[in-house]
Amino acid sequence: MPKFTLEYQGSKVDPLKFSPMARNGHRSPKHTWQGISHEFGEMKLVHSSDSAEEGGPAAEVRGESVPNVFFEGFSLGDRPRLTLARLRVGGEVVETRRRSWALRKKGRALRLAFEGNEYRCTAVNRKSYTFTRSGVRILVTEKGRGESKYIMVNVDGPAGPADISLGVVFAGANRAHLTWGGAVRAGLTTFLAFAAD
Repeated sequence: MPKFTLEYQGSKVDPLKFSPMARNGHRSPKHTWQGISHEFGEMKLVHSSDSAEEGGPAAEVRGESVPNVFFEGFSLGDRPRLTLARLRVGGEVVETRRRSWALRKKGRALRLAFEGNEYRCTAVNRKSYTFTRSGVRILVTEKGRGESKYIMVNVDGPAGPADISLGVVFAGANRAHLTWGGAVRAGLTTFLAFAAD
């Protein structure tokens, strides 16, 4: 598999805004967000309860100059959870790990390694998270409500194409398990859903 080298040689990446695209009908399971980066061109974030590739909840990032990233996991909604998760970058499977019983956000961070870099996805709050590696910090925040909702991506450091794709894909995931309280709520929701069947 070819490596996604750092084509952009600057030390700063401009903030990136992802706006929702019109859905193909109100009942469509697919949500698509589009952003245009000065450094990396057009990108799309898609999350769906019924992905065409695997048939379950998944999130995906596609773009002109960034690798495709596909993330799937167990979920009762339209966003994949971090439980039973599988991550692929350009077709290559990337292992993820986290400490399910940790109490603090730092301890519960999702960890992964790609192309020699160690990454962490850490919750800031329910609507924000950071995705970091040595020298790079990506802050992703969901803002607004309803039709005015959008996703803001702020990058600190010389991020490369893979950094951006990996950092953005978790905006399409259910990140409840990155906090202890969120994990408890998600577990209760799952229990009640199965108990009702």
